[in-house]
Amino acid sequence: MSIANKLKYARSHLGKTQAEMAEAVGKTKGGWQTYEKGSAVPGGNVFKALSELGFNASWFFNDNVPMLLDEEPRSPQAPADGQPAADNKSIPHLPSDKLGLGESVELLAKIYNSGNTVLIRAIAANLHAFSEAIDNKALAQRAIDMMDEMNQRMFAMEKDLALLKEENEDLKKKPPGDSQQASG
Repeated sequence: MSIANKLKYARSHLGKTQAEMAEAVGKTKGGWQTYEKGSAVPGGNVFKALSELGFNASWFFNDNVPMLLDEEPRSPQAPADGQPAADNKSIPHLPSDKLGLGESVELLAKIYNSGNTVLIRAIAANLHAFSEAIDNKALAQRAIDMMDEMNQRMFAMEKDLALLKEENEDLKKKPPGDSQQASG
């Protein structure tokens, strides 16, 4: 579920209108509406206010944590070894991660909300580069897999060719009349 949809769900869970929810988190109704539409990402202060309303701020970024602070935690569904995760929500954060997904999104929102076009363009360029690297790695792996399959086929064809050559040599060694006598 997207952050925008989770924000709508949180509001409906509390039984609040958009104006009431905006007031509860210290925003205007129009500001809250942009969050629910997905055209803006709330900053850390909004998630702090949602935490004060009983929501687990991490839930907005990760489906593997409970929605409410008083709920039992869910265990993350780690992908099988060597298998890519279906989406980034199911990837457990490694201990070496300095930032979790929630903190990363909060920092991105802060930078985007600053209006600093140089930083925003740099982040956008880096995100595109990272995305392309992931896509290129997937394409490279597909190419490697196809080449492996072609090598296996070629090896099988070489074996078949060797057998055909062997049969051809055997046929050359037989006198011409032998093949007709065997069929007649």
